Amino acid sequence: MKQDNILTGYERAMKLLQGGACNTMTKNDVVHANWIVDSHCFWYHRATKNGKELRLVDPQSATNEPVFDHKALADALSSATKQIIDHQNLPLKDITISLAPLEVRFTGFDKHWGFKPDTAALKEIENVQQ
Repeated sequence: MKQDNILTGYERAMKLLQGGACNTMTKNDVVHANWIVDSHCFWYHRATKNGKELRLVDPQSATNEPVFDHKALADALSSATKQIIDHQNLPLKDITISLAPLEVRFTGFDKHWGFKPDTAALKEIENVQQ
């Protein structure tokens, strides 16, 4: 009888693993730090209930906060591209962040962009140096 309980437990565990339940039960168990050049800070993607966000960590001052207002960037990007942008799932690739002043550079919609969170200014960057 005891062996049946163990087998049943393993079978339930396999169903959970195969069904992808592990991805929904545990979020953010690993942080992939992206260190910011010439600083002691890093940023990372944080999974949320409805998407993801970029977080800025400053270990010296023990802070962990959103890098920018994700809705403001989504609105600016939507205006520039004439597309609907979900602020909880921003289509950003090749992200780089500088701190002085704070600027987020990324690729999206086959273009290079620069976003200044302090003013919510978004501009397309031409002649990007590789």
